[in-house]
Amino acid sequence: MSKHNSHQRACGKRVAAGVYAETRLSDQGQPIETFILDPPVPVDPAALGLAAVGPQLIEINDVWHVFDIVGRKFYPYVADMVEEVRRKGASRRLPRTLDFSKLSPESCLVLIHAKAVISDFEQYPQPPAVMCPRFKHLSQLEEVCAGLWWYDIPQDAIQTDEGGHNYRAIPGGVTYRAYPRPEGVKVGYHHGIFMRLPVTNLTVIAGRNAQEEKQAEGAYQAASQSNLPIFMDEE
Repeated sequence: MSKHNSHQRACGKRVAAGVYAETRLSDQGQPIETFILDPPVPVDPAALGLAAVGPQLIEINDVWHVFDIVGRKFYPYVADMVEEVRRKGASRRLPRTLDFSKLSPESCLVLIHAKAVISDFEQYPQPPAVMCPRFKHLSQLEEVCAGLWWYDIPQDAIQTDEGGHNYRAIPGGVTYRAYPRPEGVKVGYHHGIFMRLPVTNLTVIAGRNAQEEKQAEGAYQAASQSNLPIFMDEE
């Protein structure tokens, strides 16, 4: 993923003394499409022990990964999160009570969204009109394609530029090409894993007063139990 430096996100600013799992961008990084799961993998959050708010550690083949449900309040559409990560990398807040010692360089950030799996995908525009991000779906769909996420946005959530091109703008300054959901579609959804990102590091947000500074120190000590690089950042 190419480098783009900005801390402002659709979900707001980061919290002082908070610990965040990050996927940082690099000039030598891979494109975001590399990390998209296509088709998305259906999951049952309750069966995985996941809550609507707050990530959980899940072990797969002796490696612990951070599973996190992306909230629809700030990211109502899957493409919102994908495009933000494309430009800014990923940053997901972790509870300070997490067992950080389980995190390693092999750990991934596994992102889930309630609208990742579109059940009525046949009612949407089909490839090749729809660009499959992994170039896996090139003709009439027999399963949901991740490319449909950019076509699953209501007309009233899309704007049109002077050239007549549709785009969506989300808080934090991210805009991207988007297409209105076909009229009359009675869409059904299922929770699904839509991206799997490497956790490049942990970051603790510095405090802005004496009390927060003390909390940030404690958070830094807790996060230092991991086997990941850890940084202290101002925001």
